[in-house]
Amino acid sequence: MKGIIHWIMLFSSSLILIFASCKKEGTGIDSLPGATQEGRQTFGCMINGIAFKTKGVLFHGPGLDLAYQPAYGIYDFYLNADRKKNDRILGVQINSEDIKLEAGMTIPLVDSKNGKASASFHDYGNLVFKDYNTNDQIKGELIITHLDSVKRIVSGTFWFDAVDDTGEIAEVREGRFDLLFH
Repeated sequence: MKGIIHWIMLFSSSLILIFASCKKEGTGIDSLPGATQEGRQTFGCMINGIAFKTKGVLFHGPGLDLAYQPAYGIYDFYLNADRKKNDRILGVQINSEDIKLEAGMTIPLVDSKNGKASASFHDYGNLVFKDYNTNDQIKGELIITHLDSVKRIVSGTFWFDAVDDTGEIAEVREGRFDLLFH
């Protein structure tokens, strides 16, 4: 009997430790990843005041991807960050065409036409299919804080406003990423 009580107490203590060490995911700005420059594969921003961090999205491709190929003279930049939340898929994209990135440069996020850079936010789910895009009036900025072509690292910060086809605006703030590119 003494052995059974010992095992029950040990099991109970283990459960308490496990549950005590679990933290609920934060939703404020403090829960975003730091603004690092080491290729840590991090991405985060605030969307309408709520923290958005990437996680893998099952059957929807990678949760985080960055394409930029300066070694081949291809200066198209494509950053995609998706996250599944409940029954919805949320995502942020930043694109530019034919803009050679440099550390310290600020790129206006406007319309995607004519080699300009643009940004978008999407919210897809049950009866929800919303695309928000920057344009020449509703815009933002991408700041490249670090670029290492040898280690293939690009880091930066961003913010933007984006509008859907009904005129509703999504505010994306405090954006940061530290990614390896391919």
